Order: sequence, then structure tokens, then C-alpha cells
Amino acid sequence: MPIRKLSAAFALLVLLSLSASAQSQGGSVLFDDDWRFQRGGAQGAEAADFDDSRWRRLDLPHDWSVEDLPGKGTPFDPAAVSQVQGGYTVGGTGWYRKTFQMPESNRAKRVVIQFDGVYMNAEVWLNGKRVGAHPYGYTSFWFDLTGMVNFGGRNVLAVKVRNEGENSRWYSGSGIYRHVWLKTLDPLHVSLPLYSFLQTEGPYAYATGEMKGSKIKGKFKVVPYPPFAGGGYGTSI
Repeated sequence: MPIRKLSAAFALLVLLSLSASAQSQGGSVLFDDDWRFQRGGAQGAEAADFDDSRWRRLDLPHDWSVEDLPGKGTPFDPAAVSQVQGGYTVGGTGWYRKTFQMPESNRAKRVVIQFDGVYMNAEVWLNGKRVGAHPYGYTSFWFDLTGMVNFGGRNVLAVKVRNEGENSRWYSGSGIYRHVWLKTLDPLHVSLPLYSFLQTEGPYAYATGEMKGSKIKGKFKVVPYPPFAGGGYGTSI
């Protein structure tokens, strides 16, 4: 068979394999709509029963540093800590909360929340329980929520964001400035890599075992991340 035909056949096989893999990993829902937001501190806002009815309703992505400062009619402040590196905008603390339902039919799935970008020092809670933290502002991160989700009931996700001090050489913005995804995955799936040098903390899921023919025999584990010391990264399947 000519090399050109072999290359085309190989490319087709790769595409079919990727398509089958994507279908087997379950659903991925854009989680940007209908969040509640509070600029500034909010004592106890991580609790599931916290009253956020007076908070502003918004859709993500969101950057509060480009919004007008209270009583000033402008987002710029000559006295801003960021100075010229941050465009004379103001960071500080912000809170986000979202209420959602998780169908009982997903009980056999792994439930993962993925943030494409939060600037910065993000802390995450689900139903009042601390999920984890991610300090870096320019990378995506994810947490396994399976053990904290109320299947068939109400769930409350809370995110605290802190952009403090001089921490950037250019305008960074503040808040959940990229998309958020809620994923329901099969127990055996390909996950995002987690990089230990970024100091992400939270539930980390992975599978152990050995391949026998077309089957994997082993165990599925969820452990606090990082499961090892030093640099590099870990992936789960």
C-alpha cells in the first residue's frame, strides 16, 4: 500500500480513537451561568446555608478590576497598590457562589469541577466543605467533587478569590476570568495533568492496576494532592 494511503488510514484511526475516547468520558457542561458575586470580604460565605440573595447575579467570565470603584465612576485609582504594572486598578478579595442540582442518575460517575483561570489565590468549597486551593492565577485547575456532592439534591459551590499586593508585571485582572466546567466522567477516564510546582491542593483522583488484554484490573483512588513531593506532574486515568 502506498505511503500516502497508509498515512491517511493511520490518521483516520487516530480520529476514530479520539472520538470514542471523548464519548466514553461522559458529559462536560459549561458552568458559567447564574453565579452570585460579592466584592470584598464575606464572613461565613463558604457555608451552604449562607444568605447570598443580596449579592450581584452575573455570568462568567468575570473581572472585577475593570469595574468602576464604588463612588468613583472609574476603575482606576492613582493610589492602587498595583501601580502602572496593574494599570492602576484595584484587586482585593471577591466571593463567588453558585447553586446547582446533581441528578441521582450520576451517582456512579466521577464529578469534577474545572476552572480554566482564576486570578488568583482561589479557595473552593462545596456544601460548606473545603475542596482545595490553587494559588497561581494563569493556569487551569480541577478538583474531584464526587465525595462531597449531594446526588439528587441541592449543591452550593463557593469560591474565594484574593488578588493582593504587587504580584504581576502587567494587568492581570481579578476574579474567575475564564470558563468553568462541570464534568461527569466514567470511573475510568483521562484527566488533566496536575503540576506539583503550582501548589494545587485538593482531591486528586487516579487509577492503579495493570492492563490485561483490553481490560484494566485495579483500584480507583482519591487522595489529597500532591501525592508525592518534588517537581513534575501527575495524571489520572
